[in-house]
Amino acid sequence: MLRVSTQVWIDASPTRVWAVLTDNGAMPSWNPMTERIEGVLAPGERVRLVFTLNGRRNDTVVTLLEAREPQTLLWRGGVPLLLRADHGFRLTAVDGGTALEQHETFTGLMAPLVPRLLGDLEAAYTAVNLALKARCERG
Repeated sequence: MLRVSTQVWIDASPTRVWAVLTDNGAMPSWNPMTERIEGVLAPGERVRLVFTLNGRRNDTVVTLLEAREPQTLLWRGGVPLLLRADHGFRLTAVDGGTALEQHETFTGLMAPLVPRLLGDLEAAYTAVNLALKARCERG
């Protein structure tokens, strides 16, 4: 198992952060990784993600496991036994703003190879967190 976790504090309410984070149509305008998202962000729904991660374009379909406004967004992708990825966002009200955690847990036979295959995930997710922070704090 491999877990990557990044955090940022955002000077905006969890409701505001959630609204920006779940606006599929606007996400490509602020998210440095995302080209587009197609589908409904609701538990059990399949969603298509087109994104660039460390210079590589990816097109994948994930299943939404949890979408609890304005606290948790979690999806799962991959191939059972080989490589499964659970990717999520957790929003917590703190000091008049939002503590955001973006995390991903990889399991399966290929999990130990993820850093070599996908590059520096922590840096990529930190860039997304900072872009989300900037978008939310702009008002």
